Amino acid sequence: MILLLGIPLLVNVLQGNVLITGTESYYHLYESNNVTIHNLYVIPISILTMVLPGQWASIIPLIFAICSLLFVFSIQNKLKIQQKYFFLFVIFFVISPAFIYTFSTISAYAVYTFLVLSGFVLLTHNSSYIKPIAFFPFILATTIDILSTSIVLCSVFVYYITKINKRNALYTTLFIILGIMFIVNLFFHQPFIIGPFHVEQIVPDLISDLGGISGVSFFLVLLSMMGITFLWKMKQYSIYIITLFIGISYCIHTQSIFYVSIIVGLFATVAFTRTFERKWELQDVKKIAFFVFFLGLAFSTLTYIDRIDQIGPLTADNEVLTWIKVNTPQNSIVFSTAENSEYIRYIAERTPFNSFSQDATTQDVSASILNSTYIHELFPLLENNNITLIYINKKMKEEFDQEQGFTFLLKNERFKLAHSHEESEVWAFTKEYIE
Repeated sequence: MILLLGIPLLVNVLQGNVLITGTESYYHLYESNNVTIHNLYVIPISILTMVLPGQWASIIPLIFAICSLLFVFSIQNKLKIQQKYFFLFVIFFVISPAFIYTFSTISAYAVYTFLVLSGFVLLTHNSSYIKPIAFFPFILATTIDILSTSIVLCSVFVYYITKINKRNALYTTLFIILGIMFIVNLFFHQPFIIGPFHVEQIVPDLISDLGGISGVSFFLVLLSMMGITFLWKMKQYSIYIITLFIGISYCIHTQSIFYVSIIVGLFATVAFTRTFERKWELQDVKKIAFFVFFLGLAFSTLTYIDRIDQIGPLTADNEVLTWIKVNTPQNSIVFSTAENSEYIRYIAERTPFNSFSQDATTQDVSASILNSTYIHELFPLLENNNITLIYINKKMKEEFDQEQGFTFLLKNERFKLAHSHEESEVWAFTKEYIE
């Protein structure tokens, strides 16, 4: 696991790239400097950034991953889960692109996993003085989003009714507190699912082989479909209720792919053990099937690792955004695509006009700017919204036609190329003054 997560970081070090990658990483670095009652879960990030400032913060996801894995093994020993099924599930889950992406970036669900697992480690501790400390990580975990709060609430409830055979004031109190936190989240309009941090696409975001930013291996999805039929025959209907809930959540926001990958890993584990433990008449066919399956998994994982270092920001992006921070007024409003908003907010320390969290009206204006083909359409939109800087990077140049549309209009005399580095640029827009 450490090797898988360390490869993208090592590649970035050797190539001289920016070590902290992903829009979500910069969102949480910004939030960690502005802790409120709505985002208490970033406290661990805030503490770690004090110890690991600057680019050293790139180690934070690895710390969460190692701690989470140690917590998982501790819980497995206490609950006496069969090692065969447990290790197989861990392997399927750890090599999934959803896991690799989550623990290669400073993500909410990496923090969530760390908090919930640490909560269960404390809750299952033998000392009655240690158990109440579990309240703190559980409460912090409920401040991420409503979906995560629902899952931790159900997890504690299931553990209570299956492992605790008598009334227990500690568990009852914890369950009540988590229930209150769920209601508080609804009252304060916490998001159902945090994000998004990229342009969501249901199919590519599910199957990593199609080029999505995260997802699950196609071979693992196929195996999990077999697992669904096996569990149905075993009359394990409760898992289908959870699967339906997670599936609907994924259709709402693909950011919940992390939870989907857990369900897929569970079904795949059942299918794998049922398929390869039974007696095959042709042992050679069994060996070939086994080899092809793991070869497919390895291919999916390695091809994903090969492109994960390209998610940004690039070195050129960092240079231009740093220039904006040093050389432009602090009240400047910067326009770019929503994917660049958190880079602008954290690295350039300027206000991005366009972001995924903006209201519908602002998003409509942003879409109108990006789809503008004439200056009489574009200029009023920029002027009315006090946009003075436009940030363009390599991905935007590839996405938008350079011979027409928004990027072509930058050739107008009212735009000035203020600074550029490689394929990243910042353009200054000057208002028209009429005497």
